[in-house]
Amino acid sequence: MSDATHKPTPGLNGPQTAAAVAAIFVVAAVAWWARFYFAAPASPAKVPQPGTVASTEPAVAPIDREALRRRAWSAIQPRLDAADQAAQAALDEQLRGVEEFFEHREAGVKPFAEAVLSLRGKWEFAKSKLPTADDDAHLRYLNTKFEDHVFKIDDLKQTVEHAVGGFVSRVQGVEGKLLVDVRADLSDGEFAAAGLPKFLLNDETFRAEFDRAVAGAAAEVAADFQIAVSREVVSFVAGEVAAQVAVRVATAVAARLGVSAGVLGTGAAAGWATFGLGLVAAVVVDVAISHVAKMAGYDPVARVSERVEAVLRDVRSLLIDGNPEARALYEQMRQMEATDPDPEVRKACRDSVAKVGAGDELGLRNELRKLHEVRARLRREALRRLVLEPSPEI
Repeated sequence: MSDATHKPTPGLNGPQTAAAVAAIFVVAAVAWWARFYFAAPASPAKVPQPGTVASTEPAVAPIDREALRRRAWSAIQPRLDAADQAAQAALDEQLRGVEEFFEHREAGVKPFAEAVLSLRGKWEFAKSKLPTADDDAHLRYLNTKFEDHVFKIDDLKQTVEHAVGGFVSRVQGVEGKLLVDVRADLSDGEFAAAGLPKFLLNDETFRAEFDRAVAGAAAEVAADFQIAVSREVVSFVAGEVAAQVAVRVATAVAARLGVSAGVLGTGAAAGWATFGLGLVAAVVVDVAISHVAKMAGYDPVARVSERVEAVLRDVRSLLIDGNPEARALYEQMRQMEATDPDPEVRKACRDSVAKVGAGDELGLRNELRKLHEVRARLRREALRRLVLEPSPEI
C-alpha cells in the first residue's frame, strides 16, 4: 500500500489529549471541593448505647435551690421590715383615737360639776345619809349625771374595742399587701425560672398557705415570747381580740381606782361595769359645802371640775399606759436585759420583763404592743418556712 492511499485516523494529537485530561482533573477537583464548601456542618452521629435513648436537649447546669432560696429570703426582707413599720404606725394611730376621746369630753366636766352641786345633787347626797336610805343612791345619781355630761362607759368601751379592732384590721391589711408583694417578688426573674411551688400560683392560695404556716409556727413563737398565743391571736379575728383586750385593760384600771366589783348592792361583774363604777366613785366629792365657804371666795364648781379633770387624766393614763410604777419597772428591766454585762442579770431581767408584761398593769399600749410583736414574729416565721423550707414540689 502506498502512502498516497493512506488516510489519517480522526482523534486528538498528543498535546490535545494532555490538555483534555488536565481539564477533566480540574473539573473533578472543583466538584469535590464544592461538595464540602456548600454542605451544612454536621456533628458526627452518636450511636445510642443499648438500653438508652439519645437526648436531643442541650446540657443545663443544675440549679442550686438552696442558694436560690437564700437569695429569695434576702430579697423579701425589706418587705417584712416595711410591714413591721406600718403595723407600728397603725398602733400609734389607734391609741391616738383613745386619747382624743378623752380630750373631746373635757367640755362636759363643768356641767357635771354643776349638776353635782345643784339642789338635786345635794338632796340626793343628804338622802343617802339617812338611816334607812339606800347607801348607793347618791353614787347612782352621780353615775347618771356623769353619763349625761361627760361620757357613757359603753362609749368608752366601744372606743377601746374600736382601737384594738382597728389595729388588728390594719395589720391584716398590711399582711395582705405584704403577701401580694412577696408573691410578685418570687414570681419574677430567677426565682420563677427555677419553677414555682403551687402555693405561689395566685394570691388566694398563697394566703391560705401563709395562714397554715402561721398556725404551725404559733406554739414555737409562744415559747420564745414566754406568753400564751391564743387562738384569737393566731387567727387574728378582730372582734374577739378587741373584746379580750378591752376587758383586761378595764379590769386593771378599775382595780387601780380601788373599787371592787361589789360597789353597788346588786354587785357588778368584773370588766367594764366595774370600771364604770370605779370611775364614778373616784370623782365623788364632798357636796356638803357651806354657804359661808362660798361667800368667802371658794368656788365649789371650779374645785369639783379640777377634781374630775385630774381623775380623767389619771384614768386616761392608766388606760393607755398602765400603772406608772409597773411601767417604770418594766422599762428599767428591759433596758437592763439589753445592756447589762452579766448574763445572769440579763436572764433575771428577762424573766421580770416577761412576768410584768404578761400582766394587765401596763395598759392598752402594752396589750397592742404584745399583739404587734407576736404577730410580727409569726409573719416572719411563716414566710421563713415557706421560702427556706419549701415543700418537695419546689
